[in-house]
Amino acid sequence: METKIIDSNPSLKNTEERFQKMLHSLVASFQIEGIHFSEEELQSMVIHVEEDLKK
Repeated sequence: METKIIDSNPSLKNTEERFQKMLHSLVASFQIEGIHFSEEELQSMVIHVEEDLKK
């Protein structure tokens, strides 16, 4: 299924764009629940996720 999605959305072949879309989805889901993060909190979370993905 993942291959179908990437094939129909060629921009998603770019891992950086996929990463950004994932982060935006996570933030949006928290906002729907009424949880809002400051810019510093978001930056910190991005750094932690990037570090975890490199492991």
